[in-house]
Amino acid sequence: MDSRTKQTRVRHCPDCNVCVEGYDHHCPVSGKCIGKGNWYCFIGTICFAYFAAFVAFIVFMFGVKVIFEINDVPFFDN
Repeated sequence: MDSRTKQTRVRHCPDCNVCVEGYDHHCPVSGKCIGKGNWYCFIGTICFAYFAAFVAFIVFMFGVKVIFEINDVPFFDN
């Protein structure tokens, strides 16, 4: 592998002022560059966040249903 091939895989991040191998983007949430070394962790974090939001929504809807049942208000009109 010559030096020109290796240099094409490395890009400079203007936010961090560092060069990152396999640079994808700079994540403003984590404040880090997403590249070759942490791309799978980044995708895992995103998947976990979506799953946690889904579970929170289900728990919230269950709580609303319980509150409606306590007050004898139909949750769904059948």
